Amino acid sequence: AAVDGQVAALAYDETFTRGRYGVGARRNTVVFDELKLYECGEVYFADDFMTTTAVEWKPASGTWAVLEASNPTLSANPFKYSGRSNGAECALSIAEKAGSRQWDDYSAKVSAKDDAGAGLGIAFYCIDPQNYHLFRWTGNNSGRPVRQLIRVRNGVQTVIASADGGYIPGQWYSLRVDVYGDRAKAFVDDNLVLEGRDDSLVGGSVGLYTESSRGA
Repeated sequence: AAVDGQVAALAYDETFTRGRYGVGARRNTVVFDELKLYECGEVYFADDFMTTTAVEWKPASGTWAVLEASNPTLSANPFKYSGRSNGAECALSIAEKAGSRQWDDYSAKVSAKDDAGAGLGIAFYCIDPQNYHLFRWTGNNSGRPVRQLIRVRNGVQTVIASADGGYIPGQWYSLRVDVYGDRAKAFVDDNLVLEGRDDSLVGGSVGLYTESSRGA
């Protein structure tokens, strides 16, 4: 259960499998308004960017474009989604799949590469461009090679977990985030590298993130 965007109570019970929603109060002093119910099936979302435009993605900042290899038949990754930051601002693109703002308790995975060693990562539980969570990773040639789990609220970043260690620029990596309840775990090539807890983990879409001015 969440109140004002924060987890207020958390419990697990395998007997709760189906049923109806209801609202109520012990006394007639509570007013209910704007009740919304969302019916969602099992969520599976994938994109290999084999289109001229990334139709399922909405750039929130920076410059984003689908890149195609000159000879797709000779490339292992013929289509890529490239993000480039503009000045001091990061580049963020959020998946706009129907119902994605209500996604929770999921695993999100992406292949990523940056040649410069700038910060890159995978965003999760994205509500809007100013409110999301982030697994951020910097290159081993940066001033501080680090892996971080970050909460962004109203544009302000707060680190909720951190560990030293950077990536090798120019090398492909598989980045993954698993979120369940108030916990988030970050993986690199399916190896657990970071985990943290935050009571604002209440759901949202996924996104791609880079600080590279050259493009990731």
